[in-house]
Amino acid sequence: MSQIMKIGLYISSSCAKDPLAYAFANLLSEGLGNRVQTLTRHDKLDPTLDLVHILGGNDLYSCRLISTTASKHIPSLYSPLGEILPWANTQSSMRFVLQKSMMKSSQAIHAWSKTEQNYLESVLQCVDLVFIPNAVVTRTISKEDMCDKFIKLYQKIIDTHVEMAIDRGLRQDVYSLLQIGLDYNLLQDKPFIGGVTSRIQTFSEEQWRHIMLYSYDQGIIDYIHNALERLQIRIPLMDIRQIKTFDNSIRQADCNEETIQTGNATDIVYATISKIIEDKKRGCPLLSRYASCYKLLHNADYDEDKLVEMLKRNHLFQKAKKLMTDMQEITGLSEGFIPALLYSVPNN
Repeated sequence: MSQIMKIGLYISSSCAKDPLAYAFANLLSEGLGNRVQTLTRHDKLDPTLDLVHILGGNDLYSCRLISTTASKHIPSLYSPLGEILPWANTQSSMRFVLQKSMMKSSQAIHAWSKTEQNYLESVLQCVDLVFIPNAVVTRTISKEDMCDKFIKLYQKIIDTHVEMAIDRGLRQDVYSLLQIGLDYNLLQDKPFIGGVTSRIQTFSEEQWRHIMLYSYDQGIIDYIHNALERLQIRIPLMDIRQIKTFDNSIRQADCNEETIQTGNATDIVYATISKIIEDKKRGCPLLSRYASCYKLLHNADYDEDKLVEMLKRNHLFQKAKKLMTDMQEITGLSEGFIPALLYSVPNN
């Protein structure tokens, strides 16, 4: 990678008090070199950090730190350092609750022993757990290899949760590219095309990596490629499929996108809208669904009045109205293709 990642390393008080854990923390900090920024309780969290790694900690501050990173769209890695093991946890039940909360809230968990890994696998589900041994106490891994494994793990977490790295400005540019990929006629809108082109030509390789990973995760990568081809924009070469990420299929087991084809046109439009509303509730990726709905609303010969009646009868009218507003922003869906009663004047 051309850009050096910035890692916030928080050494908890419990880690600092344990000689073995503290030696591990110092070894990791030294190995990360200029990538690391050591965090203390008194620091304001740097919003430009790529990831925060919490070492040990079964206290309220560590738990709050994970929540703070999430609110600032920064992924986190939690290393319990053996503190979570039943025979090591002599603290109060509240401490155990905090540890469980931290494991649930962090994007990945690091186990530093096979014993810890086996225990965590037995008590956790749908959590990305990685074993990297402690080079302080074992000869199975060198200090250099241990730090290299952590650097690769950090990148894997960042790439898996790339949606956290996409700020609103970059997200808007993804939406613009999606719109161009959906509608060839947008090329005639010179001010719009000029604005998009001037912005994306300044993007760094890291920004393109984020955009392409995010688009791939959202199922719109083909639309983005179409847009770039239409704009005649060349980007840094990268094979998104070769980038190592955690498998999201378990967490998104109910998120398979379905093409609804049964019934008449009105039934299909209704079923598509209601399915997107349900998928949004489950936290599924939505952009490919929005793109499919965009094309359906452009091409289907459906009964608007009957559609609205069905939505109201099933208490989905307001949510459908919000969906149309979202699609105006994201896909560029225009007023002429939105049922009149579902249309809202966009905020400028």
